[in-house]
Amino acid sequence: MTTTTSHRPSESKTWFPRGEALAVKRLWSERRLWLRWVYANAVGEALGLGMTALIGAAIVSCLGEGTSALAILALAAIVVLAGTFVEEQWSARLNGGR
Repeated sequence: MTTTTSHRPSESKTWFPRGEALAVKRLWSERRLWLRWVYANAVGEALGLGMTALIGAAIVSCLGEGTSALAILALAAIVVLAGTFVEEQWSARLNGGR
């Protein structure tokens, strides 16, 4: 007659079998990395878009708000170029000045 013992979590320090404990640890490690990545992207987007908005606001306050279609398109083009410039600066800083 064989007896089986039940595994109770309260009786051992690690109640996961070894393989499952490593899988859970890896899952939390990946989740932590993903959260750091999301946070870094959110901060980068906020800084980049904020700087672009400030540049656009400075241009409008210096030059005045145009009412013609051509003035609005020119302002939009300037803001897009400013956003591209800001993005390039961030990219260069993050890649070590390359």
